[in-house]
Amino acid sequence: MVAIGLARVDHIRASDFDALHMLLSKKLGDPYRYVRALSAQAAFASIGGTASRKRTDQFVRLAHEWAEKTHEPHAIALARFADGIAGFYVGEFARTFECQIAAERIFREECVGVAWEINTAQQYTLSSLYYMGKFRQLALRAPERLAE
Repeated sequence: MVAIGLARVDHIRASDFDALHMLLSKKLGDPYRYVRALSAQAAFASIGGTASRKRTDQFVRLAHEWAEKTHEPHAIALARFADGIAGFYVGEFARTFECQIAAERIFREECVGVAWEINTAQQYTLSSLYYMGKFRQLALRAPERLAE
């Protein structure tokens, strides 16, 4: 997806591409791609923190609803992944931790070609442990992460 690749260098343009992706996938009736776009929009919107919470929560809710309709593990994992990112940017680190652990499990057990998703989920998992002050758990997970 163009939006994810572009997000690191041009957040605004990436969000614009994803909004187009979201509109076209819904118009074409492609629920899987619609979930992918909704999940990315949730992540983009979440960066605004509490100021954009209402909008972010709408994207997260829609991503979960549509993901369940697809019965696609990747879509379900992406909705949880986006939910965790949304929690991170409003300081709900326990929510982030739980969502990213669940998403990573689905990515690992039921999906292929998801190295970026797994790595990013792990980054948010470790960051959430840090911000919750759970340094012992963080220290236990770090060697596994480095070995992988």
